[in-house]
Amino acid sequence: MPEVLLPVEQPAAMGWMGMLRARLADEGSGEIVALYAVHAATIAAPLAIVPYASRVLGPEHWGVYSIFHSLALYSSMLMEYGFNLSATREVAKMRESRPERARLLADVFSAKLMLGGVLLLLLLAAAHYAPILKGRPDLMTGAALFALGQGASMVWYFQGTARVRSIAGLEIGGRVLAIGLTFFAVHRPADAWLLLAINGFALVLVAALSSAMAVADSGFVRPSLGGAMRTLKDGFSLFIFRGAVSLYTLANSFVLGMLAPPAAVGFFAGAERINKGLIGFLNPLIQAYYSRLSHAATGPKKEFLKLQRRSMYAVVGVGLVLGTFIFLAAPLLVTVVLGPGYAPAVRVLRILALLAPLSAISSTLGVHGLLPLGRDRMFNTVIILAGFLNLALAASLATRWQHEGMSIAVVSTECFVALAFLADMYRTRTQAGNESEAEAV
Repeated sequence: MPEVLLPVEQPAAMGWMGMLRARLADEGSGEIVALYAVHAATIAAPLAIVPYASRVLGPEHWGVYSIFHSLALYSSMLMEYGFNLSATREVAKMRESRPERARLLADVFSAKLMLGGVLLLLLLAAAHYAPILKGRPDLMTGAALFALGQGASMVWYFQGTARVRSIAGLEIGGRVLAIGLTFFAVHRPADAWLLLAINGFALVLVAALSSAMAVADSGFVRPSLGGAMRTLKDGFSLFIFRGAVSLYTLANSFVLGMLAPPAAVGFFAGAERINKGLIGFLNPLIQAYYSRLSHAATGPKKEFLKLQRRSMYAVVGVGLVLGTFIFLAAPLLVTVVLGPGYAPAVRVLRILALLAPLSAISSTLGVHGLLPLGRDRMFNTVIILAGFLNLALAASLATRWQHEGMSIAVVSTECFVALAFLADMYRTRTQAGNESEAEAV
């Protein structure tokens, strides 16, 4: 059974910042820096746009936009299909084999093409039958373009091959383009759909160019239906995970829109956007270590555990700092980013600040401790339960306390995930200890 280790004692003189610098001062630091550059651009675009858009649209129209934005993010998971985890893990194992990379790339391309068609059909049906989405073909069109661009992202390939630096400039350029086009085109509440369409266009453009770069790196192999079906089958468990985890990470504004007025959605979505942008600084660390741990899992267990311990110091340390900052700076962040009329978002943001340390713990125990070793089933079980728990809590709490209730539901769900992974770690360590004692006897 895999063992998830807790951090060991370190010399007090180093301090946690000294330990973090030491952990990053290795061969993977360049990839982490590149991932941070890409992520900085990813959060800079929405955080640069939000102060402008929230003021132009106002709380109510911002809430309506956020419902469709949440729908776009969640539906993009169908096309992404968990490849950011499953395909990253596979390509990390075949870095040295160009033909194998080419075959995997072709299989993922063909699978995503099929999933993109299904995605469009589902969005079309939703626009026709879902009352909350009816009568807004402009917003639905923007949401569809956004979902396709998000789902077509190629970061998984460059992350798995440790070449994120190759596309960092491209990713950053796409975000800058989106910012410029937004300020140029969005001037009134009726332009809300352009927020989605512009960002969707930038995402599609970046995905197309980075796909060409990936093919140039690996070589071209003719796509096949059999390869696509095999790839879909292999990634199904992580697709279930991505869909479940998205129920309490991406679909919250959409869920709240079915339970509360648009203004409440605007308060929650504004605070959630700020919180996600800041705790998203955990993602480059999580992604970089996940790729390296997936590669290390094919070698000696001692090296894997050593690298896993490093990830715990880095991710949990950053998570604690981020959570503290968000809680203390919430009034200033809401005023600067969202503007007047969004005062209720302050309490929402302070509740959501708890997600930073909780997400750090659950990521180091789950994404870093279970997935690289192939323990997808345990991982998925926890995440699926969490997704349904979030819906149940939202139905109860958001109906009564609207935006604040939704934030409590999200934090409670993440707490459940962290506790479940901790319980699994304790059970695994106890079982390993009992087996060692039995062998000694």
